[in-house]
Amino acid sequence: MHISVFILIPFLFINKHSIILMNRFLFLIIFSLATLGVSAQQRAVYVEVNGASNGFSANYDSRLAPNSHWGYDVGLGHSIDTYGSSYRYELSHVSMPLRMYYLTGKRAHHFEIGAGVVPGFLRYTERISRIDEENQYHIESKRKQFCYYLTLNMGYRYQMTRGLVLRTGLCINAHDRENTDNVLQPYVAIGYSF
Repeated sequence: MHISVFILIPFLFINKHSIILMNRFLFLIIFSLATLGVSAQQRAVYVEVNGASNGFSANYDSRLAPNSHWGYDVGLGHSIDTYGSSYRYELSHVSMPLRMYYLTGKRAHHFEIGAGVVPGFLRYTERISRIDEENQYHIESKRKQFCYYLTLNMGYRYQMTRGLVLRTGLCINAHDRENTDNVLQPYVAIGYSF
């Protein structure tokens, strides 16, 4: 339980309901990781650009069992344009990508396909224009909210038993932003397998 409190310290500006929801969510993740990761053979840590977080993320990756094709990864990410639109700016999105994946291939070369959910906290300034009979004026307000979106990825993974991990491919993040130009985006990751 100390881990969830430590992680939530930066999010004290979020309302009580969001904190309770995130604490329950983190407890579920920690319990799942403890249960699934006990006998995992291959683990890795890596940093990723784009991908599930739409920005930069640091991730922990593990297989479900020795010699398993199935695995999961959990990360902590940050982006500045995830929910960008014409009326939202000064965005800051802190997220926690959670994915399950399946690997095919031999030795260190794999094809990877994965799916997951990305919960997070979003801070932004919202600008709304109003026009009355004589004037046009703008209303700006600072907003904070809990949000989540679904993510799918497929790509190539080079992972040594111990040593280098390289991942690259395409990622689809399904969220409600107005600008959908970058929904399908490339990602790249580098890390260490142990």
